[in-house]
Amino acid sequence: MHLLGSGTRTRRLGSGTFRCPRERSSRQYELKAVRRWAYLKRVPMLRLGEVGRYVECRSCGSTFDHGVLAHPNDAPVEDV
Repeated sequence: MHLLGSGTRTRRLGSGTFRCPRERSSRQYELKAVRRWAYLKRVPMLRLGEVGRYVECRSCGSTFDHGVLAHPNDAPVEDV
């Protein structure tokens, strides 16, 4: 049995409306943060730091870099 370990947990930081690059229209999103934790017997004990942040479209389920929120809702989405 492992007593010590590490892993990640995702936490919702906020929500709102953005222009989804996949659907090319205004959709609801959730801003999420992924953090690494140290565990003792499967109980998170010590937060080791943030791994990253991302935006998840609540309509299509796609995930994007949180920089996508810098684009205005009514601005055209550029093809990458």
